Amino acid sequence: MKDFHIKQPRQGERSAPIVGYEYDKVRQRTRTVYLGSVRVDANPNSPARAVRLRPNLELDGQLVELTPERLIQVSEWLEAHGTYRHNQRMEELHQERVRKYQEQKEQERVAGIEAELRLRLEAQWRAEFEASMPKQTVDPLGAAFEAVSRAGEFLKTEAARLRSEGVRLTRVRSSHLDTQKCKTALDQLQARANQVRLSAFECFAKDCKEAGLMAAQMRGAKRRGS
Repeated sequence: MKDFHIKQPRQGERSAPIVGYEYDKVRQRTRTVYLGSVRVDANPNSPARAVRLRPNLELDGQLVELTPERLIQVSEWLEAHGTYRHNQRMEELHQERVRKYQEQKEQERVAGIEAELRLRLEAQWRAEFEASMPKQTVDPLGAAFEAVSRAGEFLKTEAARLRSEGVRLTRVRSSHLDTQKCKTALDQLQARANQVRLSAFECFAKDCKEAGLMAAQMRGAKRRGS
């Protein structure tokens, strides 16, 4: 419509100018008449609220009013060039992101509660199961035998590894027990082995004598009994 035209606003402007055109008979040319403005961020569904016209303005002898055709024109322009739909989409997108974030946090919270509850139940069931099992007495001699066997395998493996790396003994025939005075890692391994072989086994032998389980003591006990 030449008598009602919405121009593009300048960048950053919140409203777009509405102009009309009428023929100036004196100057014999068409002149532009400012009719009013339309808010760029207005809702296209409510075009009448978006428009502000100059009061009592006439164009070509007719009063400028918001006719149904002009309201449709304003609504279509806002749909095409206004910021309302864009802002609405951005707000919807923001709300969707907030909703997904809240759902994720809620899922994580529920998962954390379930995991904690599962750990508590597992601990409770384990405690109940262990309590229902018959108590088994530990055999110290059997455990000691297994420990010595494992210690022997460890000594052979560790000594072979150190020798493969070029480590050598500096006190080959030494019966030293102090690991702090060792020069090489192999010396330290030897000292630790001596602690078991010379110190621990000596204590165990004394215990065997006190228990009357050594061969010499057993023969002496037989002679006294006869």
